[in-house]
Amino acid sequence: MPLQTVFAHRIGLFAYVEEEKIQGQVYFVDGTPAKKAQVKLMDLKGKVLASTLTDQQGKFFFKRPVTKEGPLRIVALAEAGHRTEMILHLNPKTEDGSYQKGSSVFKNSSLSREEISSLVRKEVQKELEPIKNLLEEILKELKKPSFHEIISGFGYIIGFFGLLFWIKSKR
Repeated sequence: MPLQTVFAHRIGLFAYVEEEKIQGQVYFVDGTPAKKAQVKLMDLKGKVLASTLTDQQGKFFFKRPVTKEGPLRIVALAEAGHRTEMILHLNPKTEDGSYQKGSSVFKNSSLSREEISSLVRKEVQKELEPIKNLLEEILKELKKPSFHEIISGFGYIIGFFGLLFWIKSKR
């Protein structure tokens, strides 16, 4: 899920799949919810599959498309030209990097406690993988210098040289 780097009109978008729903939230950089933001669910070719507005908490949800297996694009448009998008994978990745076609169900009641524990751990890891990836991307974005920090750096440099020239002019 790529985070957008547009400083003047940046908003945040978080979405995930839970059973038969796709749900998420749209928010401004200061954390306030983006109320009544338009959210579109699209395939990767740009075809709009569904559209909705966020509620008072900036939250939205869609019914999971029945025919879609692969990744989808979610685009959020808020007031004053704020826009962001993300790619959402409907099925978690398997260990080989491909996407699984549905979740496994325990059909054999003769499994040992250790086998069940191991299977549950593997399933939980698969479910947590998108969250881990999202956190990694957020941390990468947070480590980048912001526009404000860059401009402040230039201000310090100009101020330093201004002070040097002023001292030199007094001599």
